Amino acid sequence: MSSRVASPDFVGRERELAHLSEAVSAAGDGRPAFVLVGGESGVGKSRLVQEIARRSAADGARVLSGDCVDLGDAELAYSPLVGALRGVGGEELEAVLGANARGLAALLPQVEGQAEVSTAAPLAQGRMFELLFGLLGGLGGERPLLLVVEDVHWADRSTRDFLTFLIRNARSERLVVVATYRTDEMHRRHPLRPFLAEADRAPGVTRLVLDRFTRDELVAQLTGILDERPSPLLVEELFARAEGNPFFTEELVAAGGGHRDLRLPEDVRDTLMLRIETLTRDTQSVLRVAAAAGPRMRHGLLQHASELPEDALVAGLREAVVHHILVHEPESDVYMFRHALLREAIADDLLPGERGPLHAALGRALSDDPALSASGRGVAAELAFHWSAAHDLPAAFTASAQAGVEAERVAAFAEANAHFERAAELWDAVPAERRADGPSRIELLRRAADAAQLSGDQDRAAALTRRALALVDVERDPLTGAALHERLSRYLWVGGLSRDALEASGTAVALMPSDAPPAERARVLGTQAHLLMLLGRGVEAAERSEEALALARAAGNRAEEGRILNTIGPSLAIIGRHDEGIAAMRVAREIAEEVGDLEELTRAYVNLGEILDQRGHIAEAAAVARDGVARARLEGLRALLPLLLAEMAHRLMRLGRWDEASAALDEALLAPQAIGVARATALLGRAELDALRGDGTATERLVAEADAAQRQAVGSMWTAPATAARAAAAIWDGRPADVRATVAQQLAGGDEDDAMAAYYLGPIVAVGARAEADLATRARATGDAQGEAEAIARAGRLIQEARWPASSDTPPEALLQLATAAADEQRARGVATPETWAELAARWEQFGVPFQAAYARWRQAEATLAAGGARGDVAEVLSAAHVVSVALGARPLRAELEALARRARIPLEDADAVASPDDAATGEPSAAERVGLTARELDVLRLAAAGSTNREIGETLFISQKTVSVHVSRILAKLDARSRVEAAGMAQRLGLLDDAVAGGAAAD
Repeated sequence: MSSRVASPDFVGRERELAHLSEAVSAAGDGRPAFVLVGGESGVGKSRLVQEIARRSAADGARVLSGDCVDLGDAELAYSPLVGALRGVGGEELEAVLGANARGLAALLPQVEGQAEVSTAAPLAQGRMFELLFGLLGGLGGERPLLLVVEDVHWADRSTRDFLTFLIRNARSERLVVVATYRTDEMHRRHPLRPFLAEADRAPGVTRLVLDRFTRDELVAQLTGILDERPSPLLVEELFARAEGNPFFTEELVAAGGGHRDLRLPEDVRDTLMLRIETLTRDTQSVLRVAAAAGPRMRHGLLQHASELPEDALVAGLREAVVHHILVHEPESDVYMFRHALLREAIADDLLPGERGPLHAALGRALSDDPALSASGRGVAAELAFHWSAAHDLPAAFTASAQAGVEAERVAAFAEANAHFERAAELWDAVPAERRADGPSRIELLRRAADAAQLSGDQDRAAALTRRALALVDVERDPLTGAALHERLSRYLWVGGLSRDALEASGTAVALMPSDAPPAERARVLGTQAHLLMLLGRGVEAAERSEEALALARAAGNRAEEGRILNTIGPSLAIIGRHDEGIAAMRVAREIAEEVGDLEELTRAYVNLGEILDQRGHIAEAAAVARDGVARARLEGLRALLPLLLAEMAHRLMRLGRWDEASAALDEALLAPQAIGVARATALLGRAELDALRGDGTATERLVAEADAAQRQAVGSMWTAPATAARAAAAIWDGRPADVRATVAQQLAGGDEDDAMAAYYLGPIVAVGARAEADLATRARATGDAQGEAEAIARAGRLIQEARWPASSDTPPEALLQLATAAADEQRARGVATPETWAELAARWEQFGVPFQAAYARWRQAEATLAAGGARGDVAEVLSAAHVVSVALGARPLRAELEALARRARIPLEDADAVASPDDAATGEPSAAERVGLTARELDVLRLAAAGSTNREIGETLFISQKTVSVHVSRILAKLDARSRVEAAGMAQRLGLLDDAVAGGAAAD
């Protein structure tokens, strides 16, 4: 055979190499890049990344590389990262991360000292990600860092999540990540597909898909392998057989020896095995053990698992290396297969009678000496893989349970869930004496549920908890039943099933024995109080919280005390006792800092901001949310970041900082932790913003997605934002009748306390009154007396039913919303004055909400025109509102303001100079003159507004129907109206119908 298998010369791929080189160069300038290299098996992905790694290292870049490991269902968490960082010494790790390096001790064996264990498991993975991110950024501090991750089609969930985290958070790091994957592995439900789809949408990410070699490239490859130009016959046969696949070509040449007259095997896999079969029996034996061991194996493991004597083992390994089947990793005792396809071919060729004993031997070797593993850390996942393959189910059970614990330790919760579930499934296959000292099946299911929840799968967590509950006799063991129901309620709530969550928490309280340990009883009562608070039932929540607080203090459980105070604060605010709520929140935050409960600390930011918001301190509440976001990022609290971002965005919107709000919502929705109520909150913030900016279609889609995220929304805290977004989209789209139905549905029922109802329902009442005013104005303009009366009556009922007391307990913003509704109710009756709207605009401006002030200014301008006010006054008001609408990007409001200005002949561009110098001497022009309507057009408009047809108008005015049609067209153009009905409504608002009665119009 040829003395070499692969060509020493790199062939082709100039475009791909240029792209990768540019990415490394850009990283050197602080522009991180991510390149996903795809292609079929054997097409040359690894050779490409090896070449860019070689060139980058020669140019001064640092290169780290790791492979994803295929262990079937026994996933090895973070394996490519552990492999890539294997060569980074402990001293360098500490130099980059300082004392924080201990947070990686469970993951990286070179970190000395006891591994830090997070006090808040939900935050552990976020902190792990932050530490790894900081480490990679630090390692690339002085020169570009190229991180190569091979075979991500085999990546575990935690590795995929970390790569997603890197893509979303890298900003100025000198980092390039190149990940390879097999395109022929991408079946329809492959877990890598969502990752690739999401990565494609991110800036800084590119995808390269490698093609097979052309004939010319095949010739170059063969020339390098054979050290001479190949014959045309060999080129044609190899091109027909391997079809340009570089690895297949190499193997066919190796199998055929490069001779022109040698008949080549029909199948590539046969080709691979043909090469193996030419080796000695001892070498084949070694390769079978190596294939069963995994992609990387230490010499000692092969030594202990193989039945060969040492000299035969060494001889076999040497022959495998010489024949380019195995590769020896420099400066270690680790061997790897030259290509994964070689290992797969050997493993697939194992007979059933061979496979089991091989895996059993490997399992025994690793059990006796875990240091034989090439992973350099816990071996439970590998043992679970080997014992399962060996059909030793008791040993697989023990290893799976331990693998779950090891995965938890490194915050790989998806993998922990899989291991715990597998152990629970094996329970019945294990003799009782073998599982006596281990966890119970209920405990395994509980831990699997916790891990599922922490990985973001709330539905799975709930299903596993229900399976555990089915195994509990609650009459004999009520304490366990209560604890499981308490956990179930948490999973259901986060998953958006509010009613089911409350029911589960009630069951937990009912089951909890009165003589139960105080701390456990406090936990169950506190959870129920928390749910009651979130549903707006402040009185019940406060009462239940006080009961739980007394138990927590009696037990001396400081952490539980802080959690309960974190519920008491907003519960008191719901019923209007804001100052007491703020005081409770301050203590809760102090306790969270004291005990190091970062989850509760972040929740304190959310709740304190909410109370301040309800007190009318929007800017301060936004600042609290911003501080919470900063703290969450600092501590790696990614699980709670989406909710904090959404809360901050909601306040920034009201403060008129829409672009900042939009960026925060984008970040929240991109976070993988954005699920359930957190995702719904962010979606509804985006929906409202899109509605105010004129994208009603997007609003409907986002609200529907939010409804799906919180599947059982209960209480105005969760339902009112969706109603507000839908109503805003409808009202700005000119569909007030749709608003009427939406608002009526929201206001029907509800058992929240008054302060909560006022705060969340205030915007609903305001938009409902506006819709009725629009309907009343439209009906009045068309002579629909019944429709006008109905709209006026509905507006009046909205105001009457929402008469919140003007007390210190009522949120100030709710009172302003009610005042806006009252002004629109007056507009419905046709009696709203410019002074009413001017006062309202000033109040909103003083409160710090510019969009609402601009809306009031719009209505003030309309009312001023209708009352025949000075053009200069109208211009000033319109221009002030117009500036706000432009700055915010509020397209629907801007369009209304500009349309009104056109109809009134007021140029917004020079509002200060609109008033005519002759106005004072000659008197103000009439409304019709400002719009430019002639007397005849005003007569036609008056009759059209009353509902007359063109024929009836012509008969009344003694003109032809054709002339009436011409007049109507001119009227629509001058009023910038789309229909006679719309023109009639505008005429009513501008006071043009009064002009018609008075006869004040320009001459024809």
